[in-house]
Amino acid sequence: GDVMAVSPFENHICFLSMTGEVLTELFSQMAFTGGECVSKGVKLVFTKDGKLKSASLNGEPIDPERKYRIATIDFLAQGNDKMYAFKKKTDFVNFDDPAHNAREVLAKYFKYMMEHGIKVEPKVEGRAVLSEE
Repeated sequence: GDVMAVSPFENHICFLSMTGEVLTELFSQMAFTGGECVSKGVKLVFTKDGKLKSASLNGEPIDPERKYRIATIDFLAQGNDKMYAFKKKTDFVNFDDPAHNAREVLAKYFKYMMEHGIKVEPKVEGRAVLSEE
């Protein structure tokens, strides 16, 4: 039931590529969400007025020329929810079958963790923060 509450829509997992320049544009567009749902290893710093101050991946600045591979849901990959930079994606792969429904993937993950006695403990990691300046 909790998985249904977190993932109520028929979104599918997909993969795409974008340059660091476009990725930085995407991160700038995420300011209105407070940077929610960014991947582990991503660190975003926003100003109080919602501007992107800095972005890094695994401690390294985003390289504007580098190509980055991204996993997301198809709803966002189409540029919805004001994530317009996704429209500049390349190498798009969408798995439009029930096995790749985001809700099913989450449910399988929790089931696996429970079967193996691994407790899932959410925590705030500070992936997106407000600048003190």
